[in-house]
Amino acid sequence: MPIPIGKEYMDAVGGLGKIANYQSVEVNTTACGEEEVGFGKAIYAEEDIAQVLEASKNFFGVALARNYVPEITAGEKVGTYKQGDAVPALRKGTIWVLVDEDVKSGNKAVANTATGNFLPSSTSETTKTDVIGTFLSTAMADGLAMLQINLP
Repeated sequence: MPIPIGKEYMDAVGGLGKIANYQSVEVNTTACGEEEVGFGKAIYAEEDIAQVLEASKNFFGVALARNYVPEITAGEKVGTYKQGDAVPALRKGTIWVLVDEDVKSGNKAVANTATGNFLPSSTSETTKTDVIGTFLSTAMADGLAMLQINLP
């Protein structure tokens, strides 16, 4: 049976690093390395240590946001994971991410290895990965877009 009114079950924009819908989701957890990892950032993982994606590293997933962030008392929740924290990385599903350029629904997505954010595959930036997924919403630069990934 279809859900007649989707907003009663899921907010339109859940926030940076939040799961965007209730379809199948797979998450792997690693430990945060020396550098902080922000919610919704593209990450790589080596020897069970997660860090924000860098050039020449393999995309591992997108860092999920925590629901409770004790260090943030007001304003937007843009929290981070600190060294030793467990970092849940979305490897399959749809998540809200920050985009560095305008994207349209249906664009192929790549990660920006300079910022850990995301770009359309048609970008002229040289600091990009291979295609990692598809955008399921349209957003302007520095806005949130739904990114769908399906990693093995």
